[in-house]
Amino acid sequence: MTMQQNLYKNYYTTQSSRYSADDLSTSSVKTARHYKKEIVPLLPKNKEISILEVGCGHGTLLSTLTDNGYNNIRGIDKSHEQVSIAEKQGITCVEEGDLLSFLENHDGKFDVVIGIDVIEHLEKDELLEFLSLAHNALNKNGTILLRTPNGDAPFGSTYYFGDFTHRLVLNSFSAEQILISSGFKNVHIFSSKIIVDGYIKELGRKAIWAFVIFVSKLLLFASGKSTKGVLFTPNIILTGIK
Repeated sequence: MTMQQNLYKNYYTTQSSRYSADDLSTSSVKTARHYKKEIVPLLPKNKEISILEVGCGHGTLLSTLTDNGYNNIRGIDKSHEQVSIAEKQGITCVEEGDLLSFLENHDGKFDVVIGIDVIEHLEKDELLEFLSLAHNALNKNGTILLRTPNGDAPFGSTYYFGDFTHRLVLNSFSAEQILISSGFKNVHIFSSKIIVDGYIKELGRKAIWAFVIFVSKLLLFASGKSTKGVLFTPNIILTGIK
């Protein structure tokens, strides 16, 4: 087993579970609430569509999709531990495997391919191969929906370097470039949601965030770079149509 395979084998223990002081159940509820606001509204309204989530982890998004009426769903993840946790929670639509190998054998099978916090784990050549395979795996007018750390975010290194398995980082411009280059149309790159628990905390966060954005734009302007098209949220969302 390679060092990389060893890192992914117990990914929940060595990485995912360390981000929160909450237990799995509480953490999953909070994450599901975030997905419901950030990811679900971006999906087609037809609940019969076929959805594939690559890098599905222990299945929180798959569970969220089911709760919102999407039942024609599948998930794949290379971490044996993550898949085992998903299955113990009763999520049966997930399987262990390599996402690139899986996509190679599923041309034209899905209406939506989702990857949440996945593509940053790929090398550049692997990312281009993944996008090509995802494009082939989609039906006509199918949608790709990705979330990844944002290289332009203040303190973006906290997100990017916080996981040793991360290999690349994008910003809004490079993200748009690779989707267009991979044959996707109607490409959109936009800010992810930032949500904290508690009404007072959220009000305070919004006020501080507005100030952070103002200062960030001021610094960018001072460097001679236009702020047009620059996004500052910790993550960015990428969407495109086949």
